[in-house]
Amino acid sequence: MAVLMGTVEDIIYRNEDNGYTVFCLGTQDSMETVVGTFALLREGESITVEGEFSQHPNYGMQLKATQYQINTPQGLAEIESYLASGIIKGIGPSVARAIVDHFGEDALTIIGMSPQRLNEIRGIGPSKVQQITDSFQETYKAQETVMFLQKFHVTSGMALRIYAVYGQQTIAKIQENPYALVNDVEGIGFLTADKIAQSMGLSPASAFRLHSGMRYCLTEAGNDGHTYLPVEELLYRAQQLLGAERTQLEDALQHLSADQGVVLRDIKGEKAAYHPSFYFAEAQAAGKLLLLLHSISLESRQDLEQEIADFEKQYGITLAAEQRRAADAAINSGICVITGGPGTGKTTTLNCIISLFRRRGKNIVLAAPTGRAAKRMTEASGEDAKTIHRLLEYTRSENGYTFRKNKNDPLECDVCIIDETSMVDIFLMNALLDGLPAGTRLVLVGDADQLPSVGPGNVLGDIIDSGVVPVVRLTEIFRQAAQSMIVMNAHRINKGQMPLVNTADTDFFLERKNNEQDMADTVLDLCVRRLPEHYGVDGLKDIQVLTPIKKGICGVYNLNKLLQRVLNPPFRNKNERQHGDDLFRQGDKVMQIRNNYQREWTKADASGLLTEGVGVFNGDVGIISEIDTKGGGLAVLFDDNRSCIYEFNALDELTLAYAISVHKSQGCEFRLIVMPLPMAGLRLMTRNLFYTAVTRARETVVLVGSAHSVEQMVRNDQIIRRYSALDLRLKDAYKLL
Repeated sequence: MAVLMGTVEDIIYRNEDNGYTVFCLGTQDSMETVVGTFALLREGESITVEGEFSQHPNYGMQLKATQYQINTPQGLAEIESYLASGIIKGIGPSVARAIVDHFGEDALTIIGMSPQRLNEIRGIGPSKVQQITDSFQETYKAQETVMFLQKFHVTSGMALRIYAVYGQQTIAKIQENPYALVNDVEGIGFLTADKIAQSMGLSPASAFRLHSGMRYCLTEAGNDGHTYLPVEELLYRAQQLLGAERTQLEDALQHLSADQGVVLRDIKGEKAAYHPSFYFAEAQAAGKLLLLLHSISLESRQDLEQEIADFEKQYGITLAAEQRRAADAAINSGICVITGGPGTGKTTTLNCIISLFRRRGKNIVLAAPTGRAAKRMTEASGEDAKTIHRLLEYTRSENGYTFRKNKNDPLECDVCIIDETSMVDIFLMNALLDGLPAGTRLVLVGDADQLPSVGPGNVLGDIIDSGVVPVVRLTEIFRQAAQSMIVMNAHRINKGQMPLVNTADTDFFLERKNNEQDMADTVLDLCVRRLPEHYGVDGLKDIQVLTPIKKGICGVYNLNKLLQRVLNPPFRNKNERQHGDDLFRQGDKVMQIRNNYQREWTKADASGLLTEGVGVFNGDVGIISEIDTKGGGLAVLFDDNRSCIYEFNALDELTLAYAISVHKSQGCEFRLIVMPLPMAGLRLMTRNLFYTAVTRARETVVLVGSAHSVEQMVRNDQIIRRYSALDLRLKDAYKLL
């Protein structure tokens, strides 16, 4: 570890958004290039940096700084250089010289402690004194904050974000209650606040810690899909996290409830604890669903039958009885659910419903949770479909980011049709319902047998289970779809039957391998050689590897490294960036792994017109188009042509996507999928996970594993319970109508 002390002579590059800086440091003996994240750094400042030297292939030897300290300037020359640097508003080179000439080495002390004495210098009046004082205090306090937080391994960028919230009171606020950061500062979680608190010596049993830790457990439960936790489960998780006594946690829970930090309710025979945001999203969604359900009037079924007959004649088709019932439910219900597996005619049914509403002069909007799903919806219907976020005009506002379309400014529509509803979590459903005007018909389309949403809630399943909303299940497989073994096997899997593999003219294969290393080797060979040669496809763009596990030889992490090595090998003109255990390379296939409602993007249409927006969401897939090794970050071009710039300190939002988990594949469709089947626990190797994976393929499925693994997944009909209560709320509220 090298330690250098010197003066910032020349700032070569600086990203003001994240503080990433490249500068020349003049030491007593040499001039060194330093790179790292620095807050409020200015030329002329005296600084001590700590880090490691490394040889950059293009820019030579550099010190990669891990810590730094802004030094108080010493001596007349340093003080004058510091003041003349422009870091303090109101002081330029001539004023700096006058201040140093008048006050000597006491200049900085005078500015900080007795700024009114600056009036002693000709040309500095009261207004300039105030300007200098305010700027000096702001700069000093900001730098003090960064130095203070750096001791607790908080990055400069995060320190500035904290300072933007608390200002000059930052250190005092954190010393009083570091856990307040979790609620007050975007991007600060419990674990970060806890590290700061423990480093400061705060008691592990403090009420601040117990309260924040329990709310963190509820938030983390949301990441597992739950909207609430049974109190016993919450106490267990909190005890594991905090190491506190049960009685302490029980007392903390009661205090949190009294302060409305959690919401306690009796749910399905057990005491449940909600994070308030989850509780209100679920309760409000139930109320809005019921309002829509009863806000329309019935139409003549005789007229409807004739209109359906006209649609059949126009397109030369005959609808199944289930499809007719679905059309009737869409027209004569405020809300209806249409669910069915592949090949059951959901697209034809949807097009019939759109036609019926068009004949009535209704204004229809179509949307889906992801860009890929919206694109597929557009292709299937011939109508413009948007992501739900884009439909609701998710945008920047004075208070952060919000949906522009809401109850105060609802969508202008008579009918809203949502596809892939199984992917919609409780927060997104609540936002959608908030943006629909009274009297809107809502048609929810999806496959109830697929995995539920990545986010909290079991929205589609709960709506169906409530028995309150009309539900039409499409079960008849149409002749054209029946020719596909993918479709036939998906339904066989769903019924608990073994899929048929390796039959004549099949699109469904099983490469029998028992050893996991053999499985991994076969996956690589399929993606690099066999499938591209046989089908004439691109191994990077057309083939997607899906796996049920994250760790192990056939897990997401290892397969991504292996596939990156063969599908996008290093080359002299491909820039790279290491981030933790991940190496990102120009040309890599990557996926966004969490919703970031603030991530800005640009998109050029066919005419070259550039549009801007915000929001990149869990599951979005793209290619790294550029990496700026000087610190500008990397650019990702997503499938729908949105381009986003990621700062290097935000790369934990991305992961390589040569191989992805089945959960992350929801709402996507791939030309060919390759799926290894390693032996894993029953919680992972489930029938609905297998079914979801198979239904992601459009043309070909290749399984790599043993027939025993296939049988294990088909037989395992366990569905991991999600703690959600939208169904109960709908039932209870419906009884009161």
